[in-house]
Amino acid sequence: MRPTSLDNYIGLELELLCDEVDELKDYIRKNKLDTNFQVGSDNSISTEVAPHSILERIKEHRRRRDDFYGRGLYHSGGAEEKEMYKLQRQIKHKDQAELRVLIPEHNREHYFNELSKLFKSQNFYVNDSCGFHVHLDMRCRNKVKALELLFSNLDKLKKEVDPSRLTNKYCTLNKSKSVRSQLLSKNKYRAINTASLKEHGTIEVRLHEGTVDINKIKSWVDKLIKIVTPANLGKTG
Repeated sequence: MRPTSLDNYIGLELELLCDEVDELKDYIRKNKLDTNFQVGSDNSISTEVAPHSILERIKEHRRRRDDFYGRGLYHSGGAEEKEMYKLQRQIKHKDQAELRVLIPEHNREHYFNELSKLFKSQNFYVNDSCGFHVHLDMRCRNKVKALELLFSNLDKLKKEVDPSRLTNKYCTLNKSKSVRSQLLSKNKYRAINTASLKEHGTIEVRLHEGTVDINKIKSWVDKLIKIVTPANLGKTG
């Protein structure tokens, strides 16, 4: 998908889980949304769905199991293994998908409404492996100024996201706020990713956790657009 005008666009990447990924694709096709909505896949997304407390207990069991293995203390069939089996029976596996949305900034409310309706078409889920990434169009913006504005607001943005995102390897916090060094970076797994400039002409913000809450999506996108608007060149969308 590519912008069809010089208006500023937003690109959304929503990593999520659903009951039927083919049903999601059919919904987009039947509602003639395929110009702006696409479904891809991302192997970094875990397909496990369970209450957060169960997933946390499983993580802790896995950590202890690995520790016991390393010390030669793990016994097959023991109490730890039986407890792990009970917990794992509560996990369900769903289809994973990366929903990609490309929309003009000035008309984003219309597409947010379409996205809201899509979320009601079947059951959608997120877990700790899911992220929500926003591509900010730099074709009609001063990319250096936009990057400076994003870095100056990074501490505020960090407070808006789940704490787990601050240590996630797919959105590591930028070590340097030097615009020059960041523009030369080829590492796309940064909270503020400049490597996307070469491929997409965008600065990508990867900081937010996965969500299918349309109000959270709208609020985050509006906040990012407000931050970079002073970098606009002339009158754009």
